[in-house]
Amino acid sequence: MLKNLESICFDETSCGETLTCSREHQRSDASYFPLDYVNYDGKIVIQYIKGGDAKPTDAFISQTERRLIQSKSPRLLRPLTSRSYKSMEPIAGLIFHSSRCGSTLLCNLLDTLPDCYVIRESEVLNKLLLDKEITEFQRKQLFLTVVSAYSRYANYMGKRCVIKFTSYCSLYLPYIQKWLPNIPWLYLYRDPVAIVNSLKRKTAGWLRPDFIRELTGWEEHDTALSASSLATKVIDLCFERMLVYFDSCHENNLTEKMEKSCTKNLIEYEQLFSNEMSRVRSIVLSFGFTQPQSNSAMMACCAIDAKSGKQRQSSIEIENQSVDNQKKLFTRQACYRSCRKQYDKLQKLNGSK
Repeated sequence: MLKNLESICFDETSCGETLTCSREHQRSDASYFPLDYVNYDGKIVIQYIKGGDAKPTDAFISQTERRLIQSKSPRLLRPLTSRSYKSMEPIAGLIFHSSRCGSTLLCNLLDTLPDCYVIRESEVLNKLLLDKEITEFQRKQLFLTVVSAYSRYANYMGKRCVIKFTSYCSLYLPYIQKWLPNIPWLYLYRDPVAIVNSLKRKTAGWLRPDFIRELTGWEEHDTALSASSLATKVIDLCFERMLVYFDSCHENNLTEKMEKSCTKNLIEYEQLFSNEMSRVRSIVLSFGFTQPQSNSAMMACCAIDAKSGKQRQSSIEIENQSVDNQKKLFTRQACYRSCRKQYDKLQKLNGSK
Protein backbone atom coordinates (compact mmCIF):
# COMPACT_ATOMS: atom_id res chain seq x y z
CA MET A 1 0.00 0.00 0.00
CA LEU A 2 3.00 2.32 0.50
CA LYS A 3 4.09 2.16 -3.15
CA ASN A 4 3.29 4.49 -6.05
CA LEU A 5 1.99 7.31 -3.88
CA GLU A 6 0.52 10.26 -5.72
CA SER A 7 2.00 12.81 -3.31
CA ILE A 8 5.08 12.15 -1.16
CA CYS A 9 6.61 14.72 1.18
CA PHE A 10 9.41 12.35 2.11
CA ASP A 11 13.13 11.90 1.40
CA GLU A 12 14.70 8.48 1.87
CA THR A 13 18.31 7.29 1.75
CA SER A 14 19.74 3.84 2.31
CA CYS A 15 16.26 2.31 1.88
CA GLY A 16 14.79 2.86 5.32
CA GLU A 17 17.96 3.27 7.35
CA THR A 18 17.90 7.06 7.34
CA LEU A 19 14.73 9.10 7.07
CA THR A 20 14.84 12.87 6.72
CA CYS A 21 11.86 15.16 6.53
CA SER A 22 11.45 18.47 4.75
CA ARG A 23 10.06 21.46 6.67
CA GLU A 24 6.81 21.03 4.80
CA HIS A 25 6.77 17.39 5.90
CA GLN A 26 7.28 18.38 9.54
CA ARG A 27 4.30 20.73 9.56
CA SER A 28 1.21 18.99 10.84
CA ASP A 29 -1.72 18.90 8.43
CA ALA A 30 -4.94 18.27 10.30
CA SER A 31 -6.88 17.48 7.11
CA TYR A 32 -4.97 14.18 6.78
CA PHE A 33 -5.65 11.03 8.79
CA PRO A 34 -3.62 7.79 9.08
CA LEU A 35 -4.05 5.13 6.41
CA ASP A 36 -1.25 2.61 7.02
CA TYR A 37 2.29 2.23 8.33
CA VAL A 38 5.36 0.20 7.46
CA ASN A 39 8.38 -0.94 9.47
CA TYR A 40 11.68 -0.17 7.71
CA ASP A 41 14.22 -2.15 9.74
CA GLY A 42 12.84 -0.90 13.04
CA LYS A 43 11.96 2.61 11.80
CA ILE A 44 8.22 3.20 11.57
CA VAL A 45 6.84 5.31 8.72
CA ILE A 46 3.16 6.28 8.71
CA GLN A 47 1.15 6.97 5.57
CA TYR A 48 -1.58 9.61 5.78
CA ILE A 49 -4.35 10.39 3.29
CA LYS A 50 -6.17 13.68 2.85
CA GLY A 51 -9.67 13.29 4.18
CA GLY A 52 -10.98 16.61 2.93
CA ASP A 53 -14.15 18.06 4.42
CA ALA A 54 -16.51 15.12 3.91
CA LYS A 55 -17.78 13.38 7.02
CA PRO A 56 -17.73 9.58 6.62
CA THR A 57 -21.12 7.91 6.90
CA ASP A 58 -19.86 4.36 6.33
CA ALA A 59 -20.18 1.51 8.82
CA PHE A 60 -16.36 1.24 8.82
CA ILE A 61 -13.67 3.84 8.18
CA SER A 62 -11.96 1.41 5.78
CA GLN A 63 -14.86 1.99 3.36
CA THR A 64 -14.19 5.72 3.48
CA GLU A 65 -10.48 5.10 2.93
CA ARG A 66 -11.18 3.03 -0.20
CA ARG A 67 -13.22 5.88 -1.66
CA LEU A 68 -10.41 8.34 -0.97
CA ILE A 69 -7.87 5.99 -2.57
CA GLN A 70 -10.04 5.58 -5.66
CA SER A 71 -10.39 9.36 -5.95
CA LYS A 72 -6.57 9.66 -5.74
CA SER A 73 -6.67 11.86 -2.68
CA PRO A 74 -3.17 13.18 -1.82
CA ARG A 75 -1.04 11.26 0.67
CA LEU A 76 1.92 11.95 2.94
CA LEU A 77 4.60 9.80 4.53
CA ARG A 78 5.89 10.74 7.95
CA PRO A 79 8.29 9.00 10.33
CA LEU A 80 7.19 8.01 13.82
CA THR A 81 8.84 10.21 16.43
CA SER A 82 8.24 11.06 20.07
CA ARG A 83 6.79 14.39 18.90
CA SER A 84 4.15 12.70 16.73
CA TYR A 85 1.50 12.66 19.44
CA LYS A 86 2.38 15.63 21.64
CA SER A 87 -0.41 17.82 20.25
CA MET A 88 -3.31 15.44 20.78
CA GLU A 89 -6.74 17.02 20.82
CA PRO A 90 -9.11 15.73 23.54
CA ILE A 91 -10.81 12.39 22.82
CA ALA A 92 -14.49 12.39 23.77
CA GLY A 93 -14.88 8.65 24.32
CA LEU A 94 -13.95 5.08 23.40
CA ILE A 95 -16.36 2.32 22.37
CA PHE A 96 -15.51 -1.37 22.84
CA HIS A 97 -18.00 -4.09 21.95
CA SER A 98 -18.61 -7.81 21.60
CA SER A 99 -19.68 -7.74 17.90
CA ARG A 100 -23.25 -7.68 16.56
CA CYS A 101 -24.46 -5.87 19.65
CA GLY A 102 -25.73 -2.54 18.32
CA SER A 103 -22.35 -0.75 18.19
CA THR A 104 -22.83 0.44 14.60
CA LEU A 105 -26.28 1.76 15.45
CA LEU A 106 -24.85 3.52 18.51
CA CYS A 107 -22.26 5.19 16.27
CA ASN A 108 -25.01 6.25 13.88
CA LEU A 109 -26.91 7.74 16.83
CA LEU A 110 -23.82 9.64 17.97
CA ASP A 111 -23.32 10.88 14.42
CA THR A 112 -26.61 12.75 14.71
CA LEU A 113 -24.88 15.07 17.21
CA PRO A 114 -23.54 18.16 15.44
CA ASP A 115 -20.18 18.13 17.25
CA CYS A 116 -19.39 14.38 17.23
CA TYR A 117 -17.07 12.60 14.78
CA VAL A 118 -16.88 8.79 15.12
CA ILE A 119 -13.85 6.83 13.88
CA ARG A 120 -15.18 3.33 13.20
CA GLU A 121 -12.97 0.24 13.51
CA SER A 122 -9.69 1.62 12.21
CA GLU A 123 -7.60 -0.97 10.36
CA VAL A 124 -4.43 0.91 11.36
CA LEU A 125 -5.27 0.48 15.05
CA ASN A 126 -6.13 -3.20 14.47
CA LYS A 127 -2.82 -3.75 12.70
CA LEU A 128 -0.61 -2.10 15.30
CA LEU A 129 -2.26 -3.86 18.24
CA LEU A 130 -1.54 -7.24 16.64
CA ASP A 131 1.86 -6.40 15.13
CA LYS A 132 4.55 -8.77 16.44
CA GLU A 133 7.37 -7.02 14.55
CA ILE A 134 7.39 -3.83 16.63
CA THR A 135 8.50 -3.23 20.20
CA GLU A 136 6.04 -2.45 22.97
CA PHE A 137 7.40 1.08 23.16
CA GLN A 138 6.85 1.51 19.41
CA ARG A 139 3.35 0.08 19.79
CA LYS A 140 2.47 2.69 22.40
CA GLN A 141 4.05 5.50 20.35
CA LEU A 142 2.30 4.37 17.19
CA PHE A 143 -1.05 3.96 18.93
CA LEU A 144 -0.92 7.45 20.44
CA THR A 145 0.25 8.94 17.14
CA VAL A 146 -2.65 7.39 15.20
CA VAL A 147 -5.21 8.40 17.83
CA SER A 148 -3.71 11.90 17.92
CA ALA A 149 -4.07 12.20 14.14
CA TYR A 150 -7.72 11.14 14.33
CA SER A 151 -8.40 13.65 17.09
CA ARG A 152 -6.73 16.48 15.13
CA TYR A 153 -8.74 15.56 12.04
CA ALA A 154 -11.99 15.65 14.05
CA ASN A 155 -10.98 19.01 15.48
CA TYR A 156 -10.26 20.22 11.94
CA MET A 157 -13.86 19.29 11.14
CA GLY A 158 -15.01 21.32 14.15
CA LYS A 159 -15.93 18.22 16.14
CA ARG A 160 -14.73 15.98 18.97
CA CYS A 161 -13.56 12.46 18.30
CA VAL A 162 -15.11 9.18 19.48
CA ILE A 163 -13.23 6.00 18.58
CA LYS A 164 -15.06 2.73 18.08
CA PHE A 165 -12.68 -0.24 18.17
CA THR A 166 -13.12 -3.55 16.38
CA SER A 167 -14.70 -6.16 18.66
CA TYR A 168 -11.55 -8.18 19.37
CA CYS A 169 -9.69 -5.02 20.44
CA SER A 170 -11.46 -5.36 23.80
CA LEU A 171 -8.73 -7.93 24.54
CA TYR A 172 -6.31 -4.97 24.66
CA LEU A 173 -8.46 -2.78 26.92
CA PRO A 174 -5.99 -2.79 29.88
CA TYR A 175 -3.21 -1.45 27.62
CA ILE A 176 -5.44 1.13 25.96
CA GLN A 177 -6.62 2.33 29.38
CA LYS A 178 -2.98 2.89 30.41
CA TRP A 179 -2.20 4.74 27.18
CA LEU A 180 -5.38 6.84 27.28
CA PRO A 181 -6.26 7.27 30.96
CA ASN A 182 -9.23 9.31 32.15
CA ILE A 183 -11.08 9.05 28.84
CA PRO A 184 -14.71 7.86 29.12
CA TRP A 185 -15.29 4.43 27.61
CA LEU A 186 -17.98 1.78 27.41
CA TYR A 187 -18.26 -1.90 26.59
CA LEU A 188 -21.36 -2.85 24.64
CA TYR A 189 -22.27 -6.55 24.78
CA ARG A 190 -25.15 -8.91 24.06
CA ASP A 191 -26.51 -12.37 24.75
CA PRO A 192 -24.00 -14.71 23.03
CA VAL A 193 -26.77 -16.70 21.34
CA ALA A 194 -28.05 -13.55 19.65
CA ILE A 195 -24.50 -12.62 18.57
CA VAL A 196 -23.90 -16.04 17.02
CA ASN A 197 -27.28 -16.01 15.28
CA SER A 198 -26.36 -12.67 13.70
CA LEU A 199 -22.96 -14.01 12.64
CA LYS A 200 -24.64 -17.03 11.07
CA ARG A 201 -26.75 -14.74 8.90
CA LYS A 202 -23.74 -12.65 7.86
CA THR A 203 -20.24 -13.64 8.94
CA ALA A 204 -17.60 -11.23 10.23
CA GLY A 205 -14.19 -10.65 8.68
CA TRP A 206 -12.38 -11.72 11.85
CA LEU A 207 -14.13 -15.10 12.00
CA ARG A 208 -11.28 -17.04 10.34
CA PRO A 209 -9.32 -19.80 12.09
CA ASP A 210 -5.93 -18.49 10.90
CA PHE A 211 -6.63 -14.95 12.14
CA ILE A 212 -8.03 -16.18 15.45
CA ARG A 213 -4.87 -18.24 16.03
CA GLU A 214 -2.82 -15.10 15.42
CA LEU A 215 -5.05 -13.11 17.76
CA THR A 216 -5.20 -15.57 20.63
CA GLY A 217 -2.16 -17.81 20.27
CA TRP A 218 -4.38 -20.87 20.16
CA GLU A 219 -3.21 -24.04 18.44
CA GLU A 220 -4.73 -25.34 15.20
CA HIS A 221 -6.79 -27.99 17.00
CA ASP A 222 -8.29 -25.24 19.19
CA THR A 223 -9.81 -23.58 16.12
CA ALA A 224 -10.92 -26.74 14.29
CA LEU A 225 -14.55 -25.95 15.09
CA SER A 226 -17.70 -24.92 13.29
CA ALA A 227 -18.02 -21.19 12.66
CA SER A 228 -20.69 -20.91 15.39
CA SER A 229 -18.59 -22.72 18.00
CA LEU A 230 -15.46 -20.78 17.06
CA ALA A 231 -17.32 -17.46 17.33
CA THR A 232 -18.68 -18.48 20.73
CA LYS A 233 -15.20 -19.40 21.93
CA VAL A 234 -13.84 -15.98 20.95
CA ILE A 235 -16.80 -14.19 22.55
CA ASP A 236 -16.22 -16.25 25.69
CA LEU A 237 -12.57 -15.09 25.75
CA CYS A 238 -13.54 -11.44 25.33
CA PHE A 239 -16.14 -11.67 28.11
CA GLU A 240 -13.62 -13.40 30.36
CA ARG A 241 -10.95 -10.72 29.76
CA MET A 242 -13.47 -8.01 30.55
CA LEU A 243 -14.30 -9.71 33.85
CA VAL A 244 -10.59 -10.10 34.64
CA TYR A 245 -10.13 -6.38 34.03
CA PHE A 246 -12.84 -5.49 36.54
CA ASP A 247 -11.43 -8.03 39.00
CA SER A 248 -8.05 -6.29 38.75
CA CYS A 249 -9.75 -3.04 39.72
CA HIS A 250 -11.18 -4.85 42.74
CA GLU A 251 -7.74 -6.17 43.72
CA ASN A 252 -6.34 -2.64 43.56
CA ASN A 253 -8.82 -1.52 46.23
CA LEU A 254 -10.99 0.28 43.72
CA THR A 255 -14.16 -1.55 44.74
CA GLU A 256 -16.40 1.50 45.02
CA LYS A 257 -15.05 3.01 41.81
CA MET A 258 -15.34 -0.36 40.11
CA GLU A 259 -19.01 -0.72 41.03
CA LYS A 260 -19.77 2.74 39.68
CA SER A 261 -17.63 2.05 36.61
CA CYS A 262 -19.40 -1.23 35.87
CA THR A 263 -22.78 0.46 35.95
CA LYS A 264 -21.54 3.23 33.68
CA ASN A 265 -19.24 1.29 31.32
CA LEU A 266 -21.12 -1.99 30.81
CA ILE A 267 -24.12 -1.67 28.49
CA GLU A 268 -26.19 -4.63 27.32
CA TYR A 269 -27.72 -4.45 23.84
CA GLU A 270 -31.34 -4.12 24.90
CA GLN A 271 -30.50 -1.37 27.40
CA LEU A 272 -29.79 0.91 24.44
CA PHE A 273 -33.47 0.97 23.53
CA SER A 274 -35.20 0.83 26.91
CA ASN A 275 -36.81 3.80 28.73
CA GLU A 276 -36.96 5.99 25.64
CA MET A 277 -33.25 5.54 24.95
CA SER A 278 -32.25 6.94 28.35
CA ARG A 279 -29.00 4.93 28.26
CA VAL A 280 -28.04 6.50 24.93
CA ARG A 281 -28.66 9.94 26.42
CA SER A 282 -26.41 9.05 29.38
CA ILE A 283 -23.67 8.00 26.94
CA VAL A 284 -23.99 11.36 25.18
CA LEU A 285 -23.51 13.17 28.48
CA SER A 286 -20.66 10.94 29.72
CA PHE A 287 -18.77 11.63 26.47
CA GLY A 288 -19.17 15.36 27.13
CA PHE A 289 -21.63 16.20 24.36
CA THR A 290 -24.65 18.44 24.72
CA GLN A 291 -27.90 16.58 25.16
CA PRO A 292 -30.11 17.05 22.08
CA GLN A 293 -33.35 18.88 22.80
CA SER A 294 -35.29 16.24 20.90
CA ASN A 295 -34.85 12.52 20.25
CA SER A 296 -36.35 12.87 16.76
CA ALA A 297 -33.02 12.64 14.91
CA MET A 298 -31.99 9.61 16.91
CA MET A 299 -35.34 7.93 16.44
CA ALA A 300 -35.14 8.56 12.69
CA CYS A 301 -31.66 7.02 12.74
CA CYS A 302 -33.09 3.88 14.37
CA ALA A 303 -35.48 3.55 11.43
CA ILE A 304 -32.45 2.86 9.18
CA ASP A 305 -30.61 -0.45 9.21
CA ALA A 306 -27.23 0.31 10.80
CA LYS A 307 -25.03 -1.41 8.21
CA SER A 308 -27.07 -1.54 4.99
CA GLY A 309 -28.52 1.95 5.27
CA LYS A 310 -31.92 0.65 4.13
CA GLN A 311 -35.23 1.54 5.73
CA ARG A 312 -36.44 -0.80 8.45
CA GLN A 313 -40.00 -2.10 8.42
CA SER A 314 -40.67 -0.50 11.79
CA SER A 315 -39.19 2.56 13.48
CA ILE A 316 -37.09 0.44 15.83
CA GLU A 317 -36.56 -3.14 14.76
CA ILE A 318 -34.72 -5.01 17.49
CA GLU A 319 -33.86 -8.68 17.17
CA ASN A 320 -35.82 -9.42 20.27
CA GLN A 321 -36.58 -13.10 20.00
CA SER A 322 -36.86 -14.97 23.26
CA VAL A 323 -33.73 -16.74 24.45
CA ASP A 324 -35.52 -20.07 24.18
CA ASN A 325 -36.30 -19.54 20.50
CA GLN A 326 -32.74 -18.42 19.84
CA LYS A 327 -31.33 -21.55 21.46
CA LYS A 328 -33.26 -23.71 19.03
CA LEU A 329 -31.09 -22.21 16.27
CA PHE A 330 -27.84 -22.90 18.09
CA THR A 331 -26.13 -26.12 19.21
CA ARG A 332 -25.48 -25.83 22.94
CA GLN A 333 -21.93 -27.09 23.38
CA ALA A 334 -19.46 -26.69 26.23
CA CYS A 335 -18.08 -23.46 24.77
CA TYR A 336 -21.59 -21.96 24.79
CA ARG A 337 -22.25 -22.95 28.40
CA SER A 338 -18.98 -21.28 29.45
CA CYS A 339 -19.78 -18.16 27.43
CA ARG A 340 -23.26 -17.96 28.96
CA LYS A 341 -21.75 -18.02 32.45
CA GLN A 342 -19.46 -15.12 31.54
CA TYR A 343 -22.41 -13.20 30.11
CA ASP A 344 -24.42 -13.76 33.32
CA LYS A 345 -21.47 -12.41 35.35
CA LEU A 346 -21.33 -9.31 33.19
CA GLN A 347 -25.07 -8.88 33.70
CA LYS A 348 -24.60 -9.12 37.43
CA LEU A 349 -21.84 -6.49 37.39
CA ASN A 350 -24.07 -4.35 35.20
CA GLY A 351 -26.84 -4.58 37.76
CA SER A 352 -29.17 -6.27 35.29
CA LYS A 353 -29.53 -9.41 37.38
